[in-house]
Amino acid sequence: MEENTNIDNITSEEGFFLPHHGVLRAGNRSRPLSVVFNGSQKTDLDISLNDMLCKGGVIQDDQFSIMLLSPSTNHIFTKRDELSQIAHIFDPLGLLGPVISKAKFFMQKLWLLKLEWHEKLLVPVVAEWSFVQSLPALEKLKIPRFVLSENLESIILYRFSNASEKGFGAVTYVSVIKNSGDRHSQLLCSKSRVAPLKTLPIPRLELSACLLLSKLVREVINALKMNLSSNSVLRFYYCIKLD
Repeated sequence: MEENTNIDNITSEEGFFLPHHGVLRAGNRSRPLSVVFNGSQKTDLDISLNDMLCKGGVIQDDQFSIMLLSPSTNHIFTKRDELSQIAHIFDPLGLLGPVISKAKFFMQKLWLLKLEWHEKLLVPVVAEWSFVQSLPALEKLKIPRFVLSENLESIILYRFSNASEKGFGAVTYVSVIKNSGDRHSQLLCSKSRVAPLKTLPIPRLELSACLLLSKLVREVINALKMNLSSNSVLRFYYCIKLD
């Protein structure tokens, strides 16, 4: 490897310029200046170095397990212990929505009791947290990572939202239809929120659920990164409850 200072004469066959910039760290005496490279920077041809590199094989399994550190099933008596157990549940896609929501409701109840961190909980409160004993079973849950398919005819995105006195949530399902007519549907992601401590009417909470749903769907569409054309149709369906 040798340095080429005349970058104007470098052709695409000889090399590729990698955009970079320096980061000055005044507090670091041994290495005050670091170089940060950006392989995703687009060139005038609208390509980047990362676009030109060969992609390696898929080393992950076709399914991934829910990331969950099993909470201890031993007796828990303080608010700190309870909140520590809730923090062990890691569910970035909202695939464990019902479980996460129940944990959030319990967390809100602990704050309403105005207990100190090391104060022991009352027996009825501890009994309400008894469902923690079933959480280790979530480690056996596996969800397919790849939700789309080849030879697509259309993709249907179903989205639902609802609310109650305790909280509200939104969920999206994706249904893939192949050219052969085969259809596959599955849960994609969800989000939930705990209702504010100040009592709000159900219609107000349902509007909050709709807003949460719209944000969730926008994130989903951006993540799909699909160029919707006449051969790729994205349809939306709503479910509205009429009293």
